[in-house]
Amino acid sequence: MKDTGKTKNIRAVIIFSAVTIIAVIVILVVVLKCGVLSAASMRLTGYEGTVSLSDESGQEITPEENRRLFSGNVLSTEADSKGYVSLDDTKLVTLGELSIASFIKEDKFLTMCIEKGSVFFNVTEKLNDDESFDIATSTMIIGVRGTSGCVITGEKEENLYLLDGDVHVMMTHPKSGKTEEIDLPGGNLLTVIYNEDGTIETEVSELIVASLPTLVLDELNTNGELLERVLAVCDWDGDIVRDIWLLGSPHTAIEATVVDGIVHAAYVSYDEYPEWVWEWISGIVQAAERDDLEEVTAILAENTDKALEIKLDDHFYINGYKVCWSTGFLDDKGTWGKTIYIIPEKEGMGYHVILGDDKLEVYEYCQCADGMYNGDSVRYVPKFDKYVYGHVINGLYDGEQITVWANGMQEVRTYTHGMQISPSEDRSNLWGFGGGRYFSQSELSEGPLEVYRY
Repeated sequence: MKDTGKTKNIRAVIIFSAVTIIAVIVILVVVLKCGVLSAASMRLTGYEGTVSLSDESGQEITPEENRRLFSGNVLSTEADSKGYVSLDDTKLVTLGELSIASFIKEDKFLTMCIEKGSVFFNVTEKLNDDESFDIATSTMIIGVRGTSGCVITGEKEENLYLLDGDVHVMMTHPKSGKTEEIDLPGGNLLTVIYNEDGTIETEVSELIVASLPTLVLDELNTNGELLERVLAVCDWDGDIVRDIWLLGSPHTAIEATVVDGIVHAAYVSYDEYPEWVWEWISGIVQAAERDDLEEVTAILAENTDKALEIKLDDHFYINGYKVCWSTGFLDDKGTWGKTIYIIPEKEGMGYHVILGDDKLEVYEYCQCADGMYNGDSVRYVPKFDKYVYGHVINGLYDGEQITVWANGMQEVRTYTHGMQISPSEDRSNLWGFGGGRYFSQSELSEGPLEVYRY
């Protein structure tokens, strides 16, 4: 068949297209091999706060999101700052605040050197036999195969929080040169102490969620896949993990003050509370307002245990209320007590409840002003079926206190500034309302005392 001009044009187009496709493939292969678009290249994927980046000669490099990192690069963070680094598709690290780290990469061998501070690592797939990833401090080398955890360095002590997987750790004393090795399974904390006598002290303990560093909590609560993986190893409640993370670092909301020679404790606040915390406090107030003591008891019993789990500060401020809570033995018989004070910051009704083995022991309420008990008070003691009526000024009994028993019998005592002056029997002890302890006149005369904690 004789070629026509049209046939030649079609053939030319086909040949050109084929060559173009082949060229594109070749270019992509070359680009990927060179690492220009390689997913396996190290990158600074992002940062918070203030970070610095430099090359191995110390020359500063502008830190930018998705900037490629090279062997010898050094990353450092300032206070309240973080640096996020992708070592490849399966190895992610977060450099904590006030930290310095460098990266060394030779083919499939990768080392992250921590000069100071903390780092969180997350390796989502186990390494192949021909790969290695080490995290090194000045005294410790951690061989990571496929795991997540956090390293926190210090001059004489280092801590490794291993969430899942397992690692091999080699330790070297900075002075004596003595070495030790240990295999650490997930769900454990390794504490390494370098003693002055040249020995190395190691302690392995089970991870406790309430003691996790903020850096770890941040990672767990912003990475659902990681949290799910860790919960499969550690026997934790995911809600508790989130609650502790939400609380973060408390800051002072109400400073400690001295009123009438008595110390009033400081109260902290949190930027964000778990929802149940306000439900706990408002629930007690609402139940108390309708005199539902059974509901008051149930709410206090259930939520105090949760507050213990997340290590909620025992003096905190929330939505206009000062809250003081505690637990401990009430007597030498082992009765376990749970106590709470809920005091309006300005004016309103305040409440004080004590449980013994989750049964109501004491229920009190009192008018408040200036964040203190200031007004008429009523205390109910169900065990003895009695009521105690009194008056309080700046947290101390002042005036008559009348106790009424179920059979109608009454007892009257008179107080001035917390000191009982009638009956006239010798009583050197004073009582600070809501105080939880007696204190003597001599103690009071010596100056301010922390005699009660609301």
